[in-house]
Amino acid sequence: MQTADLRSANSCRRLVEKIVRKWGRIDILVNNCGGLPARGRFLDLAEKAWRDSFELNLLTAVTMSRRVIPFMQKHGGGRIIFVSSFVALQPGSFNPHYSAMKMALLNLTKHLSLQFAQDNILVNAVLPGNIHTEGWETYLLDKSRQERRDLSSVQNEEHERVVKAVPLKRFGRPEEVAELIRFLCSETGSFVTGASLMIDGGILKGV
Repeated sequence: MQTADLRSANSCRRLVEKIVRKWGRIDILVNNCGGLPARGRFLDLAEKAWRDSFELNLLTAVTMSRRVIPFMQKHGGGRIIFVSSFVALQPGSFNPHYSAMKMALLNLTKHLSLQFAQDNILVNAVLPGNIHTEGWETYLLDKSRQERRDLSSVQNEEHERVVKAVPLKRFGRPEEVAELIRFLCSETGSFVTGASLMIDGGILKGV
């Protein structure tokens, strides 16, 4: 397994070079680097929070795509998947720096899908809803510490709040998102490009 700091252009370059030296080609790129270095409402967020969100959620995907696309062109095609979020289309009251960058990924998806279709490079985005990940557990722990409350009570309260908003009344599972990505990377998904696919339990209210 190779690791890298995707916020560093040099680190991305070295990572891609190592992979190509070992395997000779790159067929699939899943841009799944992202997160929330800082949380808050619009006026709570310092400019640094916006810059950090840009570098983590958008620029990492740009840098890796720029590195990988030439190898895909050389070998006759490939698949690029951007992991966005349902908040790109339905932002809430918090974390506008995050939802703005996730929306930018959708614009980039459409742009690259059009530009590189002639190279048989298929580019799509997936938009997960509330998925039960380690990030969710970290959020609960941080919230309990900040509010000096018992972790179990925070867990119960936040779980009820989130599930109430989801028509299917549950969290999504990471493996469900992975299966959607696998479909997009398979031969079955070979006529899908430029798409932004929701996997959110029905939470998005737009048409």
